[in-house]
Parts: sequence; C-alpha cells; structure tokens
Amino acid sequence: MSEAQREILRLVAEGKITLEEAERMLNALRPPAGAKGEAQDTGAKGEAQGAGAKGQETVEGESEAWQAQGKRVAEGVAQIMQEVGETVRRTVEDAVAATQRAFEEHRPTTEAVPIKDGRIEIPAGARLKIQQAVRVSLGGGSKGGNVILRASQAGHLLIVRGEAIEAHHDGLDYVLTWAKGNLEMEIPGNLAGLDVRCMGGDLEIVQFQGAMTAETMGGELRVQSPRGIFRFRTLGGRVRIADLELKEGAASVSSAGGDVQIEVSAASSLTIRASTLGGTLDLPPESERERQGRARRRAVCVIGEGAAELRIDTLGGGIRIRRG
Repeated sequence: MSEAQREILRLVAEGKITLEEAERMLNALRPPAGAKGEAQDTGAKGEAQGAGAKGQETVEGESEAWQAQGKRVAEGVAQIMQEVGETVRRTVEDAVAATQRAFEEHRPTTEAVPIKDGRIEIPAGARLKIQQAVRVSLGGGSKGGNVILRASQAGHLLIVRGEAIEAHHDGLDYVLTWAKGNLEMEIPGNLAGLDVRCMGGDLEIVQFQGAMTAETMGGELRVQSPRGIFRFRTLGGRVRIADLELKEGAASVSSAGGDVQIEVSAASSLTIRASTLGGTLDLPPESERERQGRARRRAVCVIGEGAAELRIDTLGGGIRIRRG
C-alpha cells in the first residue's frame, strides 16, 4: 500500500473525511485500466511480433494484480469504518452518559453543608464529588470554566475562587456544585475518593494521591503526581499526567480527539497497555508493539515488575509515554 493510500485511511480513521470521499480519492490513485499495458506495448514496437503474446500475458497479470490490490484497499476501508464506527458509538454513549452524570444535582435525601469563609468541613475518609451545575436566570445561564484542585494537609476544603457554589452530603458522600466561571480549591488529601466532572474548561488536579475519577468535555485534563488508582476520560481534550507512580491496582485513560502524554516515575511497578485508533504510539523502545486491523495500533510497556495496570485508549489521538 502506498503512502498516499495510508494517508487517506488515516484521515478516515480520524473522522476528517467520509467513507465516500475516501473511496473517490482511492479510485483516483488507481491507474486507468490497461495503462501499464499500453506503455509496454509502446516500448515494444521495435521488437519481434512473437513477443506480443508474452506482453498480453503481462498486461493481464498486472490487471489482475491491480484488481486484487483494489479489493484489498476496499476491504481495508470497510474494516477501518467498522472499527471507527464501533469506537465512535462507544464514545458517543460515554459522552451522553457523562453529560447526564454531570447534571446530577443533590438528591432530596441529602443535607446542605454550610460554607463559612470559603471553608467546608469534610471528615477524613469521605468521598467528594465535584460537578458543574445548571442554572438558568434572567442574567443568563451557567457557563463552566477551568477547574484547579490542589491537595492539602488541612482537614477542610478551602474555596480559593468560584461562584454559585453549593455543597450537600449524604453520610460520607459529599457533593459540591458550581455554576459560573472558574473554580479553584484546596481539597483534603485524606479523602477516600475524588470524583470530578466538568464541561467547557480545563481540569487540573495537583498532588492528590487517593483514588479518583475525572471527566472533561471540551477541555484538557492535567494531573500531577497521582499515586492511587484512577479513571480519566476526555472528549475533545488532551490528557497530560506528570510524575505517575503506580504499584498496584488498575487505572485507565480514555480520550476522544486528544493526545495522551504520560511521564512515569521509575519507582512504578506498572504494565501499560496502549491502544489508539487513527493515532500514533511513542513509547519506550522496549515496548512490544502489534497492529490490529488497518488503523488500530497497540503496544505493551512494562516498567519495573509490572504489578499495576494502566490501560490507555484514544480515538484520533496519539499516545506518548516517557520515563521520569
């Protein structure tokens, strides 16, 4: 397969051109029927007439070869569309589910938590959920912004910046919502779990080392020094993880339309399973690579003893892994 054909298939996988457009472009790359045979006939005019039969056999053989190649390309496009279709379907379903979860407000059984001087008291071992709320008023609707969360040793949550913030809890499950602009907070480092969902802005989590889930739609996700298991997902944004250290458990990163860049600490005991549809893989040279289908690329990278597991999956985005 030529480089031009590979480029067309890559564009299909990334969703930049349709199947019909790809088919027209692939057809344009194929030489006209008999073109090679005509060139051979022209070059053979001065030769003996007995070579005509052999030339005809050559033309027929090349014609069959072009037909076979055309069939392989068509099958390749069909296979890519099948892979892309399934991945896009899952991505859309995930995006819809994430949107529904992001708009979950506090349940009737929850109890309001007072906010005093920007502080919210949260007991050790609690689970904190932070999500954007929906508010509609005469002054306009909600507009999400960037979110910055920094772990601290304090036993309370401190709001550094944010508007229209509410907090509720049901036992040890705490829910914080905000409706306007940027949100910046210091959160307790002794939480049992952190769950953050935002739309339209970047999300940055610094030095939180417990279990966490983070989802963004339309923004970039940046995480520094994670040590616990996590599940990160973005739609239309890049994922960047610095100083990752995992020694047990299973974590995952999923991105549709964005790259994934991870710097792994040498102290990790981690097996990374990377998979991209339409993107590139940039992993340490000792990684084991394999190709599944026409556009799907997979690789496995083991760091240390490989006890923990990290799965990375992208649609249209590249994956880059670096050792710290």
